Amino acid sequence: MMKCFGCAEKREMNNKEMCLLLGATGSGKTLLLKRLKFLTLHGPCERSCPPTLPTVGTNLTDFTLNKKKVTVRELGGCMGPIWPSYFTDCFSLIFVVDSANI
Repeated sequence: MMKCFGCAEKREMNNKEMCLLLGATGSGKTLLLKRLKFLTLHGPCERSCPPTLPTVGTNLTDFTLNKKKVTVRELGGCMGPIWPSYFTDCFSLIFVVDSANI
């Protein structure tokens, strides 16, 4: 199960905004990005999961949503201690939780 929370303060998006994607190691952050990228390019369809490798460092992915460019910065789960240093540059945050992993 994944929940996405936007910023509490409402503001209008600029032409390019940064979204931060966080979560524990192995929670599915990279898979989520790959599926979102596929959906924006090809639309919904039945397809198997794309192969993924653990993210080391950061992964930047650009999307165009409603004529606005959004850059999603995925931070590997092992980078948890430095996550706060990225908060000031982001417009929104997606935190991925693997509910099957106790």
